[in-house]
Amino acid sequence: MPTLREPTFGGANLERANLNDANLERANLERANLERANLERANLISANLEGAINLTIEQLSKVKTLYKAKLDSALMEQVKEKYPHLLERP
Repeated sequence: MPTLREPTFGGANLERANLNDANLERANLERANLERANLERANLISANLEGAINLTIEQLSKVKTLYKAKLDSALMEQVKEKYPHLLERP
């Protein structure tokens, strides 16, 4: 599993990046382009995803956890409604 603890990817182009099983705990992904990025089983504890570009609820549905993650309000509401378990303490 890749470990990228507390990395800064703010504004980065991560289009189609394979972040499968990545440990992105406390990562700054603010304004990063995540179009078609593979986030399956990614650890996003306390990650900042505010303003992430092209991030979808479908991508988020496959992550390991979003515990204490920061999301835009519209995405946060969708997660709370459809996948509330992702916001629970792992």
